[in-house]
Amino acid sequence: MLNHAPSCTKADIKIITKRLSKIIKFGDCVLLEGSLGVGKTEFAKGLMSAFGVRRFACGSPTFPIINEYNYLNKKIAHIDFYRLKNYDEIEDIGIPSYFWDENVIVISEWLNLFPKFERQVMKKANSSIWKVKLEFDKTSPATKRKVSIFTGYH
Repeated sequence: MLNHAPSCTKADIKIITKRLSKIIKFGDCVLLEGSLGVGKTEFAKGLMSAFGVRRFACGSPTFPIINEYNYLNKKIAHIDFYRLKNYDEIEDIGIPSYFWDENVIVISEWLNLFPKFERQVMKKANSSIWKVKLEFDKTSPATKRKVSIFTGYH
């Protein structure tokens, strides 16, 4: 585990995303996990903001599935798997190509709903996989989160 922050405010999460942005490289994947409303999209936006993205699509990519952002003449793809029903939809939309493209940083939400595809991503060569688990802090669920970051280098 790279980092574990047991009780984070929004300001703390901003610091975490800024630090994380300094070590993520193109071809890496950030897999966000956590229950509905825990702040996965806010974490993603914080990370993209730390990369220098200034204009965001409205809300999470739950309905469009994928939001793309330009960064250093390459791309950041924010992908939300929540509405997808099966692996065929993942293929039809072309999602795997984002994960294997070395010129894209992928930030995903709800990938854990598709464990077979998640296992494929976790085996990706020549890149780092950053798994970020967000949880409500039981002492202050309205304002604080627990953040755990695990990394796998391949």
